[in-house]
This record gives sequence, structure tokens and C-alpha cells, in this order.
Amino acid sequence: MSYSEIYQKAFAELKKCYPAAFFTCAIGILLTSGLHQLKEYLYRTAAVCAGHNICLLLILLLVYLAASIGVYFWSDVIFAGEAKFFMQAKSGEINVRNLFWFVSGRGNAVKVLWRKYIHIFLATLMLIIPGVIVSYDLMLVPYMLCDVPEMPKDRAVKISESAMEGYKWKCFVMLLPFYAITVPELIIAVILRENMIAVYVVLYIISSIAKPVQLAVMQEFYEFMNGRILAAAIDINEEERQTEYTVTEEVIEMYSTGISDEHNDRIMTISSDEMGDNK
Repeated sequence: MSYSEIYQKAFAELKKCYPAAFFTCAIGILLTSGLHQLKEYLYRTAAVCAGHNICLLLILLLVYLAASIGVYFWSDVIFAGEAKFFMQAKSGEINVRNLFWFVSGRGNAVKVLWRKYIHIFLATLMLIIPGVIVSYDLMLVPYMLCDVPEMPKDRAVKISESAMEGYKWKCFVMLLPFYAITVPELIIAVILRENMIAVYVVLYIISSIAKPVQLAVMQEFYEFMNGRILAAAIDINEEERQTEYTVTEEVIEMYSTGISDEHNDRIMTISSDEMGDNK
């Protein structure tokens, strides 16, 4: 499927639910960017109050770093909720409450999203570019969790990495128009720099208009990738099965040759258990 086809399908689907999509994304932006701006404001205010007290400044810095990690992780969770809205809207269920799909009985999904965030955070600590690459490797994780909230942590990461192999650059090019929006946003921020409230309002409006389109495009990309996701899942299952089979055969061989009589009881137990799992 070409980029133009993905965009055409995204616009066609978005027409059916744009008011609700706009409202959902507007709430999502308030819960993420708004929280980020509040964090920055509180930090600047507290830093001024701390003055030249080094101990207070160090404590404040640690609190700020912890708050930053929390805010960015929260943004990831909200993004998954937005993805859930578009996924359900695609099937005809238009419900803004899908933004908070993770609240009830989704503990495993939140844990997986946390692991995804840690992967990206650690990669970014090395250099910005590795962090960006890892973020594209794990691009499909929130969408897979919307489909299968109980998917194990390692499985979600492995499948996304495998499916996105060879498609990271294509995804980047597909989303390039949305990254280009930051240029006029920067220009507006410079022009209105004397009035920060006006800057926030204008940027908020622009983001609320553009984000539903971006998420609709990502939803179509996810559907396009479904075949690769399924293939990756099958390959990973096969690898795990082969590994389990090899270990079982090795244990059986060790036992049959009597390589170590003192470990016979332990080997018999392991072999019996693993053979039982493979029946």
C-alpha cells in the first residue's frame, strides 16, 4: 500500500468521526502537554524560591527528573488510549471514553507500556538517534495492546521490533508532514513570545486539529502491518518451540547416558516436566 492510499483511507475514516476525534485528541493534549507545561511552571517557580540553596536545588532537580519521567510515561499511556479510540471508531464504535481504556483491568497493558518507555529512555540516554530508532521499533506496541491487553511484555516488544524491521524509515516518511508542522509552530512561538498564553492557545488549537489526522494515518498503517505482525508472532512462537524442544532433547540425552548419577533424580524431574509440557 502506498502513502497516498494510506492517507486516502485515513481521511475517509476520519470524516465519519472527526468531531469526536477532535474532542478526544483535545482532551489528550490537555492531559499530556498541559501537564508538561504545569510541571515546567512549578519547577521554575520553585527554583526561584530556592534561590542559591544548593541542597534545595539538588532536591528540586531530582523531583523534576522524576516528574519528567512520570509525565512522559503518562503521555505514552494517553497515546494508547487515543489509539484505542481510533481502533474502535474504525469498527463503528465512537466513544470518547476509550481514551481511558487502561483504567479498568488493564494493569498488564500499563506494565508493557512502561517497559516500552524504559527501552526508549535508556536508548535515548546513549544518543538521540538510537532513542528515535527504538521508538520506531516499538511503534506498534500500543496498538497491539489495544487488541490484546494481556499480551506478555517480552512478546509485545519482540513482535513490534520484528514487524517494523525494514519499515521504520517508511513510517518516518509517512509521518513527515506532521513533523513539518513544528516549523510554523516555532515561527508562531517566536512572533508571540511576548504573550505566552497566546502561544499556548494557538499551539493547542493547531495540535488539536492535526493530531486526529496523524492518529487516523497511524491506524491505517497499523492495519497495513497486521500481516507482518502475525508473521512475526508465528516466527517467535516457532523459535520458542524449537528452543524448548532442543533443551528437552538435551536433558533426555544427558539422562540416558548416565553422565552424572548424583544428578539423575533432578534430571528425571526436569525431563518429565518438560516432556509433559510438550505433549
